[in-house]
Amino acid sequence: MFTRPGIIAETLYNDQRVRDLMANDHFDLVMVSITFNAASYPLAWHFKTPLVMMTPNAIFPGVITSLGEEEQPSHIPFFMSSFTNQMNLFQRTVNTFTTHLFGYFIHQFHHEKIHGIVRKTILPDCPPLLELERNISLVFTNTHPSINYARAMPPVIVEVGGIHCRPARPLPRDLENFLADSDDFGFILFAVGSMLPMEKMAEDLAQSFIQTFARLPQKVIWQWKGKIRTDLPANVLAIPWLPQQDLLGHSGCRGFITHGGLNSLQEAIFHGVPVLGLPFGIDQYLNLARAVNDGYALQLEWRDVDESTLSAAIDKLLFNRSFSIAARRLSGLLRDQLQSPLERAVFWTEYVIRHNGSMDHLRLGSRKLAPYQRSLIDVYLVLVLIASLPLWLVFLCLRCCWSTKTKAATAMSKKSKQE
Repeated sequence: MFTRPGIIAETLYNDQRVRDLMANDHFDLVMVSITFNAASYPLAWHFKTPLVMMTPNAIFPGVITSLGEEEQPSHIPFFMSSFTNQMNLFQRTVNTFTTHLFGYFIHQFHHEKIHGIVRKTILPDCPPLLELERNISLVFTNTHPSINYARAMPPVIVEVGGIHCRPARPLPRDLENFLADSDDFGFILFAVGSMLPMEKMAEDLAQSFIQTFARLPQKVIWQWKGKIRTDLPANVLAIPWLPQQDLLGHSGCRGFITHGGLNSLQEAIFHGVPVLGLPFGIDQYLNLARAVNDGYALQLEWRDVDESTLSAAIDKLLFNRSFSIAARRLSGLLRDQLQSPLERAVFWTEYVIRHNGSMDHLRLGSRKLAPYQRSLIDVYLVLVLIASLPLWLVFLCLRCCWSTKTKAATAMSKKSKQE
């Protein structure tokens, strides 16, 4: 999707079902995911409906400038970095370069490639995607200041981080039975999402987890997709699917071992559970950098995992109360909202429909300005010119005086020689 943006556009608009949909149906609103999905923008233009976007994480570089706000690389880390909002000079330099390079790539390569395919395939009169992006009615971001870094945002951006979080429900009977006698020590939840199948884990790495878990007084519920091993200790339950939020919200949950996906961290914070992070890509390093900085998480690299490092990390997480205290503090911040994220999302979606996408009162006028105009570079140049004008006049006067004096001295010198 990143290096071949045309794949989505070609797949989408060559699908007969999509063509039939475009030929026969009408909609009140088009809502699309922002993640390399600019090929969907023209659908809103085609149906003449408002365009609402959703992000699975923080808003991407490039998009926010289309909405009239500047990138803020001085304190907003690039989503694929492991920086925090407190960066040194080197980090800010790297962060500024990567942020602006990504935004340039999105607009100059990604959007242009998709736009060409859309016009060639099905919508020959489709306006540039940047123009469609500038007229987005609303953007929902999966962010909240308790989890993500606070930043300046246009009014059309609405934060709904934790929209999927909910109170715990009763556990299935098999899990309740497994946890029945774990009240004294509780249990640890180990789930790293669907992108890392446990059955493909290297044997030495798997043994590091198994041997470490075997020595714990806590029970361990391990999400294991694939064939379940037969050599797991008695205090470990491996299952292919688990009700993650219900387990995190269980009174016996003492810790959460996770890859650091944003949704998983939101659930951990919502339920006030400390985290041991094992990241392996995308935005997980950034998420865990914030989590570690906030004091409710530890991070361990996969290459460093062995019985010693894993045992030390788990012991520190469980027996240092500062992690659980920080998790509960952030849980209070995330929960303390006038509206739930879901209620907020519903309200604003209906608001856009009620007003037929007329959101100019919330759009920044700066979205139509060139970058140098938004940054007031032209104004600063004028001010520098005005400020330098007196200096230039003084320079001209001095030069004129010097020239006059030099000419007079030369004339006197010639006269003296003639005498």
